[in-house]
Amino acid sequence: SLDNASGEAARAYLTRRSITKEDMKRFELGWAPPSWDSLFRHLTDMGFTEEQIIESGLAAQGTKNVYDRFRGRVMFPIYSATDRIIGFGGRILDGDGAKYLNSPESTLFNKRNNLYLMNKAKMQIREKGHVILVEGYMDAIRCHLSGYTNTVASLGTSLTDAQAILIKRMTGLCYICYDSDSAGQEAALRGMYTLQKQGVSVKIVRLTGGKDPDEVLLQNGGLQMFGSAIGSAVPLPIYHAMIRKADMEIPEKSIAARNDLLEGLASLSAFDIAPYIEKISQQMGVYPHELKREIETRRISQSDAGSKRMPEDDFIEIGAIPDKDSRLEPDDLECMFCSMLWGSEELRSRFSPEYVVPFVKDETLQNMVSALLSGETPRQLEDRWRQLGDRRSFELIARGNGIIAREGIDADKAESIADTIRRRCVEERVGSLNIKLKKGTATETEVQEHLKLTRILKGGKFGA
Repeated sequence: SLDNASGEAARAYLTRRSITKEDMKRFELGWAPPSWDSLFRHLTDMGFTEEQIIESGLAAQGTKNVYDRFRGRVMFPIYSATDRIIGFGGRILDGDGAKYLNSPESTLFNKRNNLYLMNKAKMQIREKGHVILVEGYMDAIRCHLSGYTNTVASLGTSLTDAQAILIKRMTGLCYICYDSDSAGQEAALRGMYTLQKQGVSVKIVRLTGGKDPDEVLLQNGGLQMFGSAIGSAVPLPIYHAMIRKADMEIPEKSIAARNDLLEGLASLSAFDIAPYIEKISQQMGVYPHELKREIETRRISQSDAGSKRMPEDDFIEIGAIPDKDSRLEPDDLECMFCSMLWGSEELRSRFSPEYVVPFVKDETLQNMVSALLSGETPRQLEDRWRQLGDRRSFELIARGNGIIAREGIDADKAESIADTIRRRCVEERVGSLNIKLKKGTATETEVQEHLKLTRILKGGKFGA
């Protein structure tokens, strides 16, 4: 126990980590003495059998005797999402052995199926609309103590499909905040693809001034620093490109780095990557249309891995929905919206790339909207178009301006026009996916995309 003389070293350790006595009680922290069999003897005195104690994972059978699995460790109880204690994690204080030790895999405890503190965080995750995912016990505890009560820990660096599904049941947005060292970055990369493939939007939190969330939050000004890092978290496609950029500039590493990035991007839906094509193409030193073509080529090759068929009840039949702008051709509507963005910096600040870019069908206009909403100025785009001899982009802007003047539409209509573009695109895409799903030719990525878009249609949610 932490309260008796044997637990003095553990109490001192936790105090050094800025964990108070109240915190220890709140998170039910404990202490496993360094004795080889004190817990085993205590449990047998309570009436438990040797078989029961070994099966629980608290003791193990040695060559001669049964011994305590956890010795000289600060103990962290692990609960299921349904608030049932299923295992323990132990942090060693002195001596040899693994720094952290978890209960062994059993019918009761499977590390791959659970997330530390999910039992405490699940209500806050639903209320706040997102989850913060960290790596370790102390990181999760520190986040909760700092007010981030929607935080869970992955009990290791490799997020599993089962853990991703558990997160998906709670929310559609996850901030991954692993250690800022290179090993942590690679673990975050693997985990975010696992999550994204389950339909969870993933953003990576990059910490400065410390290695992990616990260290950052304990610094002077750490709470503000952590909040700023959450606010500037980087979406999956951008993060992947960022951490591969250096290798892509080294000849002997370039091919492997580019292939790794392209394979990752190709595993996501077009809606997931469209807002970031412009930025990623710049980092890779290619034109946006070249990057799109390469991603599509790889996506086609990945589609050979298999397909799924959906139950008929999951299909939505898209009927004709009246459109107040139906007198305009689709490309005209997109041209008009792009020209509105072109002419107003204030208007560009209202929209995020994620909000509208994936729904613009014309490739040239999509690239243009992506660039404008990613911070490029009209002057920068004009210079680039002149260098490339790109006449079509100039023509589309002029066309949009002409429509605006002819129809007498002002900038206040930009949001309703964006909603029309989004709704129209979702309806057409769902119709296309319906055909693939009925034929049984849809990829896993397309199945997830269909589920996401049908939820939008059923809920009538076309806003941000």
